[in-house]
Amino acid sequence: MRERRFNCQSISLDQRLWDFKITPPDGRELSISSLSDKPLLIVEWASWCPDCQKELPIIQRLYDKYQDKVDFFMVDIVDGERETLETSHQFLRDQGFTFPVYIDQDLQAFKFLDVKAIPTIFIVDKDGIVKEIYVEQGSEEMLSKDLKQLINN
Repeated sequence: MRERRFNCQSISLDQRLWDFKITPPDGRELSISSLSDKPLLIVEWASWCPDCQKELPIIQRLYDKYQDKVDFFMVDIVDGERETLETSHQFLRDQGFTFPVYIDQDLQAFKFLDVKAIPTIFIVDKDGIVKEIYVEQGSEEMLSKDLKQLINN
């Protein structure tokens, strides 16, 4: 099991997640603050990343289990070089993932959250307070435990 590590300078545990906006594939701008009063799981990832490739099936299982109780905010880092819209869409189709994906083409969310490595997972309570940050990989058991704790509070 991987040890939890915090690796973001601008966001810290027990701090309110600052509001930021991203444009989903349908083109309408989405603000984090516009999400419902549910816990939030944010994952910064890319299809070329080996750790992301291992992590995303775990996230899919968590999504299948908790999608009615947790907002999932899967942020694909599309830089136009290593990750393109085409490689992203093909990867998602090939893997059969059904969680909601938001494309970070201008790397705004990546920079805003000051992500240093991917995948990075932020677990945020319903009040917008960052409760856990996992860098590079979190276990399914640990992520599920964290989500259950927030759902029951």
